[in-house]
Amino acid sequence: MKKFVLILSFIFTFNLFAQDTLIFHRDYIPWPDTTLVFLPHQQKPVIKLPLLFLLHGWAGTYRQWNREINLQDYADNYGWIIVTPDGFYNSWYVNSPRKKNCQFETFF
Repeated sequence: MKKFVLILSFIFTFNLFAQDTLIFHRDYIPWPDTTLVFLPHQQKPVIKLPLLFLLHGWAGTYRQWNREINLQDYADNYGWIIVTPDGFYNSWYVNSPRKKNCQFETFF
């Protein structure tokens, strides 16, 4: 979790605005996880912004939420950072008691 916060801080520090695609490589997930990040367009810098994770349902993908609604509009209108991780096909976003490389709670 600390690494993820550091990555989000890195994004904000270097003014990567609007949608960005990040790919995370970690030992505790089976393969790289693609994540969309939507940052609000702002005229003045803000130190803290609310962070909203949108998790897709079974068999969905990280793109699913943005296909249904315009997440950039929500980020801009409400001043949120919106993150849509993949979570893969059927991880259920939990740590597996059997597989060391399927630790999604740890990943988040």
